[in-house]
Amino acid sequence: MLIRLKDLKSLSVEDSEAGRHALIDLFVEPQALRVTHAIMRLGRWFERSQCAVAIGAMAKPDVEAGLWPGRFDEAGVGSPAPGGTVVCRMPGEDALLPTDVPGDRVRSLSSLIGAPVVARDGEAGRVMDLVIDPDDWSVPLLILGSGELLNEHQRVVPRRLIDRIDWDEPSLGVRADAAAVEGSPDLHEFEGDLQGKWYNGVLAYYGIG
Repeated sequence: MLIRLKDLKSLSVEDSEAGRHALIDLFVEPQALRVTHAIMRLGRWFERSQCAVAIGAMAKPDVEAGLWPGRFDEAGVGSPAPGGTVVCRMPGEDALLPTDVPGDRVRSLSSLIGAPVVARDGEAGRVMDLVIDPDDWSVPLLILGSGELLNEHQRVVPRRLIDRIDWDEPSLGVRADAAAVEGSPDLHEFEGDLQGKWYNGVLAYYGIG
């Protein structure tokens, strides 16, 4: 199953005590673009605090139920710091996150929304969404907006074509020509799950076996 970030953020995160929380972001490894933590706004315990939960404590999203179940509870949530991120540590988890997250070891995936994507011959569009694979928590696809309106065309670029990510700008570079990106499958043309023949068709379009 593949799921868009905006669809994942529409789900309610459920803790092991059946409490509900709002997902606001994902933290990822900066270069591998692999999810490390789910970032949520706590709906209880420390009301309105931002909390980072290790992705290993999260089950697969249940889109039909509108839920993303997790295996975390109040006992694992640290004390909130003003303006900071509370870390919910799992048993045996190393100190991946400093108190001032995100930083060099993890980055906010949502911060790439709106970032320009630069092809070999110029800008190819801007990131309007990202696709996540809950099987390994990778980010296999970018969804680019192009045209006079940002969402007029929704083109898709595989993660394997990204050769540069500048998190400070932010911006991304891809190993493709702008015309190739412009001619790629348009997400508007697809209905159903983002997987199977459609996903394989995207890879085939770019010559990725």
